[in-house]
Parts: sequence; structure tokens; C-alpha cells
Amino acid sequence: MNKTAIIIEADNVVLNGNGKVLDGNKTYNTSGIFVERHKNITIKNLTIKEFWRGICFILSSDSSIINVDILNNTEVGIYFGISSNNTIKKVNVSNNNIGISLVASFRNKIINSNIKNNKYGISYLSSGKNVVYLNNFINNSENIHYGNVFVNRLYSPTPLNYTYNGSNYTNFLGNYYSDYSGIDNDGDGIGDTPYIKNWTCFGGVCYLTDSYPLIEPYENYKINGIGNVSSLPNIIYIKSLPYTIVKSGYYILNFSGFDNLTLTAIIIKTDNVVLDGNGKILDGNKADNTSGIFIDGYKNITIKNLAIKEFCYGIYVANASDVKIINITSKSNDYGIAILNSFNNILANINVMDNYWVGLKLFNASHNKLMNITVSNSKYGIILDYNSNENTLKNIKASNNDVGVSIQISHNNLIFNLTASNNSKYGISLLASSKNTITRADIINNKKFGLFMYNSNNNIFYLNNFINNSKNIFIKKSYNNTFNSPEELVYKIEGNICKNYMGNYYSDFAGKDVRNGIFGSSYQNIDFYPLTHPYQYYEVIIPKKIDSVPIYYLLLVVFTLIIIALIIRQSKK
Repeated sequence: MNKTAIIIEADNVVLNGNGKVLDGNKTYNTSGIFVERHKNITIKNLTIKEFWRGICFILSSDSSIINVDILNNTEVGIYFGISSNNTIKKVNVSNNNIGISLVASFRNKIINSNIKNNKYGISYLSSGKNVVYLNNFINNSENIHYGNVFVNRLYSPTPLNYTYNGSNYTNFLGNYYSDYSGIDNDGDGIGDTPYIKNWTCFGGVCYLTDSYPLIEPYENYKINGIGNVSSLPNIIYIKSLPYTIVKSGYYILNFSGFDNLTLTAIIIKTDNVVLDGNGKILDGNKADNTSGIFIDGYKNITIKNLAIKEFCYGIYVANASDVKIINITSKSNDYGIAILNSFNNILANINVMDNYWVGLKLFNASHNKLMNITVSNSKYGIILDYNSNENTLKNIKASNNDVGVSIQISHNNLIFNLTASNNSKYGISLLASSKNTITRADIINNKKFGLFMYNSNNNIFYLNNFINNSKNIFIKKSYNNTFNSPEELVYKIEGNICKNYMGNYYSDFAGKDVRNGIFGSSYQNIDFYPLTHPYQYYEVIIPKKIDSVPIYYLLLVVFTLIIIALIIRQSKK
């Protein structure tokens, strides 16, 4: 078909496609269905493909598009121009240039739809107050394309009662995005960090953020009804600063224009608090003893989704437990984040930059988990200080500091997947610290030493790369440190399955007697199994855990052997 298939020129129309297909030939400026200046239109149950525009609404309102497949249209699947109060529901929009385009259109709702394989999933231009939730955005080149500064919403307008993985919850729900990489620590099916792109920010305020992104496609969530704000624990909007939280609840920052604060911005003085920054910025003026957020003596607190800059401490946590700090940027403070005398806390998805003294400091803080953290341009990137023991650090990038990661008088920590690069002194330093394990680290281009170790004993380093440091390793007054795996590992190299202890790779070493990817000579008489290639070259095979054999099987075997022995003995008589 080389012309628009159906033009609707009346109000109050229901068009039931009855499962049929409208099939164009991509002729310029044609539409499968065209509506202009009408309202209360329902379009449902059909497929529209290969037009210039699949469905086109101009100056039309109070209408619905339900259960429609819109495929392979040249310009756009669904186009709303100056059209408001419409609903798109249970629609599959795929393989178009733009899936859904909203131009100067307000208060529309898009729900329960699959938007996939388009160049742009949804495109906004001078449009606002639209609500988009419980949809799947899959494999679009850009899920959300934004061309204005009006406020739109990417999660439900009210909390919803829902079932996920057999458990019931009440919360706002957003959308599923195939390129979302956040985590869901509490298992409620909602990512702990928002879905946000840099271009969604204007003047430092993020106008288009999904604060409740779904971990799985929306079909995995059973909606049991509409909840209400009162079904959530005391949602309170913070509209002015400074602010002190003295009552448990869910707090959301909702302000603009608070710059150059001379006092601590937010003090938390109770347990069981969620502080959702909502993409806002806490901005101080570097006054002494101020903090962006201050906690002393409380537990079960979550801080997420905000930026903090130009305080003495970006976030200060003392004598606390079960605190989660998630999706935070802390920059241009004296200390980015400080955790003192605290345990069982989680820090994840954090960017700490341009802080004068320390990016992230733990002092007498144990059993904490630090994941997906970037620290840069401070004197110390990360410090574990004075009995900060049994912490786990995973996926850490520490670059362009004086020292990338420093462990001081702290023990039994695990650092896994670290990049320590381009630091002006050391990539990693250990001072009076023991029984720490560092593995799968890239220690690269540090100006003085890759690893500096003083008065530190019984530490383990293996499967790390020491590359192009001025000097890879400096050790003084340190004993019984091991530079290979604590046990033999099974690994694959060049198609061969091998078993051996595995050390580290050193760019300044060319040993002898190469066998199965391991030099036969030692590196500086400390690593007796140095690798011939960077550790990524080796595929370490982790053996599957074998379940213990039930005792009754063992008894049965023993009993059977006894019977066989008796039979043999009897036969000899």
C-alpha cells in the first residue's frame, strides 16, 4: 500500500483490527492510521508495518492504543504531536527508526509495552508530565532520547502492590532496560541504583531518571493492585537544607538552589532510614567540620542517588552498621567518604574524585563490602586504616592519586579485580598489615612503586599484573609473604589443561625454562611461579563442588561389602 491506510475523522471511535495486518511500502509521509483533532479513539488488535509512520496522532486526546504490533516503519512507530491524555498499552514497537515519538505532548501514559530494536526507544521533544512504566526497553541504540527540559516520569505515579519471585512488596515500579547494569541487593526486583544518562541532566538537576528500574522484564512482576504512599514507610520530601532526620522513613530530596552551604547538609539521627537523593546535588563551601551527610551511631540506613561536593566530608559514617551507600558521586571535598568504627556496610557504584586528602577511608571498620568504586585525584584513593579487617573490595579503579590503595595496620582483607594505575607514588601500599589477599589486580604505570610493603607479613598476591611501574615491587622488613596462589590451580592455556601454583605477571621480567605459561625461574626470589603472560591470558578452571555423600549410602556400601565377603567365605567351606 502506497498511501495512508485508515484516516479517522470523528470522535468516539473504536477500531478493532481483528488480528489483521496493515502493510505499507514505506512511502514517504504515509501512516497506517492517521488521526487529527479528535478524541476518545480506541485502536486495538492489529499489526501495522512498513509505513512512514505506523500510527499518527495530531492534536488528539483521551484515546488509547492497545494490543498493537508496530513494526519496520521508516520514521516512527507511534507519533504523538501536540496530543495529550492518551494511553499506549500492551504494544510491541520494534525495528523502527523511533519507537514512540512525543512532540509537544503532555500527560500521556505508556505501560506494559515492548519497545525494542529501534534507533530510539522513546523520543521526547518539548513534552512533559508523561508517565512511562512497566515497559521493556530492549536493544534500542538509545532507549530514551531527550530534547527538552520538561519533567517526565519513568516510574509509576503511585506505589504498586506486586509479587516478585514469590514475595509480596509495595513500591514504585519503573521499566526494564537491557543495558541496565545495576544490582538488587534486597531482592525486591528493583535495582538499587537509578537508570540515568548524562544527557538527562540540565543545570545539575536530572529531569529524566528511572529511580526504580526493574531487574527483569515487567512480565515477571505480578501487579496485585494500586498501593498508596501510606503503605510505604513514611515518605517525606526534603525541600530545604540543612535538615535533620529524627524519624524512620523514606526520604526523597526535592529541592533546587541550595548552593554553598556553610553547615552540614543532612544529619541522620535514627535507625531504618532510606535517603533517596533523586539525582540532586548537595553543595557546600568547604567549611571546617561540615559533611554532606552525617551519621553517628545508627543502623539500617540507605543513602543513594545523589552527588555531594565541597564539604569537609562528603559522607561521614561513625559507629554504625548495616549502612548502604549506593550510586553516589562525592567530589571536591577534603574526604570523599569516611567510615569509622562501623561494620557490615555496603558501598556500591560510587565515583569519588578530586577530594583533597582521601577519596574513601575506612578506620577501625570491618566486615564491609566495597564494589564498583572509582577513586581518582586524591592524595590517597582508598585507605583501610587501623583494624579495618575482613573487608571485601571488588571492582575497584584507583588512578591518578598519590597512592591508589593503602592498607595500614589492617588484616585479612580481600581485594579482587583492582586497577591501580598512574598514581604518583604507589599503586598499592601495605604498612604493618598482615594476611591480606590481593588477586586479579592490574597495577600499571605507577610512578614510584607498583607495590610498596613495609613491616607487613603473611600477605598473599597472585594472578596480578605488574606492568610498566617505575619499580614493580619494594619490600622492607616484611616476611612470609606469598606471591603465588595458596594452592595449585587448574588452568587452561593455549588449549592445554595444566595444574600448578600460579604467581603474577611482571612486564620487566623474562625468565627461563617456560612450561605451561609459567617461568621456571623466580622473580626477585619472591615469586617462584611468575606468569609468562598477563593473568587474563589464563583460564582458571574452578572445580565444581561435590556434594557430600549421604551416610546411608556409605552404610549401604559397607553392608554390601560385608555380605559379599560372607558369601565368598561360605563358598570356600
